[in-house]
Amino acid sequence: MSEMKILCLWSENITDENLKDFCEVADKTLGDDFSIERMRRKYAKNIYGSGFIVIIYNNKDAPVAIWGVRRNDLDNQTAFQLCDLAVLQSARDKPYVFMLYRQIFNEIKNLYPGAILYGFPNEASHAVTKGLKWQFKEYYFRIYKGVNKDFNESMPLIDDLYAQNFLSQCENMRVAKIKNKYYVLRAYKVRNLIPMAFFMGEVSEQGAKYFKKLGAFWPKFYWSVNSGYLFLRRSSRYILNLKASEQHTRNMPPMYKADYK
Repeated sequence: MSEMKILCLWSENITDENLKDFCEVADKTLGDDFSIERMRRKYAKNIYGSGFIVIIYNNKDAPVAIWGVRRNDLDNQTAFQLCDLAVLQSARDKPYVFMLYRQIFNEIKNLYPGAILYGFPNEASHAVTKGLKWQFKEYYFRIYKGVNKDFNESMPLIDDLYAQNFLSQCENMRVAKIKNKYYVLRAYKVRNLIPMAFFMGEVSEQGAKYFKKLGAFWPKFYWSVNSGYLFLRRSSRYILNLKASEQHTRNMPPMYKADYK
């Protein structure tokens, strides 16, 4: 019987066997169709450069915990995004999350000391993130407003390469043309009934070609601090700066950078 081990693999060293182990833990825990091809695109074939995955194996050489980190730069700054975190139910009495995080932190700190590390944790991950003593940079209410004829909202610009290689590969991402500009929206049905589409950002005419068009009758919404809101939705973003300037930590990652399926 072997000892517990931690395997940290950068993009160029990730094999299909590694991804199979990674997906096995993710499927059993997160249950969200973690195919090897999708994980390969996220972690092994990245437009910005190498990312990595960390896998913990128990003393029976079975994978029990994973955390994926993809390279996802912010405003031309080297940045890494924490993505898929999963620990098997049978292994949650062990400090595996902290072991994974320590491995990730040291790996980036040693190889990319000026990099930014950030994430978009869901509700289930808030306690974990706070436990790791991340700086809680922003926790806000998004107030959505319907788009009317006076729509003139400023949106973050999504570059063509990111649109082609990331966003267009995600489910529910669509494009709409409004007043001669193109916008990427995430469209889905709330409770599988109410159709809604939320703005991710603006894209060029070339970038728009990578997306399917949004249906003409889908209600479109964007977030605003102004009055006239439709409803409130809680959201959060964490960012950790590894020896970069304070200016960079104030620039929170845009919502289109989140890890959408």
